[in-house]
Amino acid sequence: MNLKPKTPTVAIIDDDSIYRKVIVHLLKKNNLKILFEAVSGAESIGLMQQASLLPDIIILDVEMPQMDGFETAKMLKKYWPQVKIIANSGLLDPAISIKMIAAGADRFIAKNFNSMQIAKVIQEVYES
Repeated sequence: MNLKPKTPTVAIIDDDSIYRKVIVHLLKKNNLKILFEAVSGAESIGLMQQASLLPDIIILDVEMPQMDGFETAKMLKKYWPQVKIIANSGLLDPAISIKMIAAGADRFIAKNFNSMQIAKVIQEVYES
């Protein structure tokens, strides 16, 4: 009997409210559960500290005010190493993806609106 793995829970950290709304919509279309959204790294750390249930996956923007994605990834991995991070950016500079992976991200994907691709990457990272 094959047991299908549970659907991962997701949190989205991005200062762009329109992008967050689109991503939430796309992920819900793919039957993924969104635990919370944050507009900054600092807000996300507070939400993680208060959470009764931690997300399996965090979609993390690179460029944000107050606390950028690099600093946020380092803090998330320090305090919640089991949580997987998918760095997400419109910046396609390979140096940024390398720096995000070094900061603790498990994967880097470019911002786009392909829900199947995003859902597939979330599942791959969750199962790895």
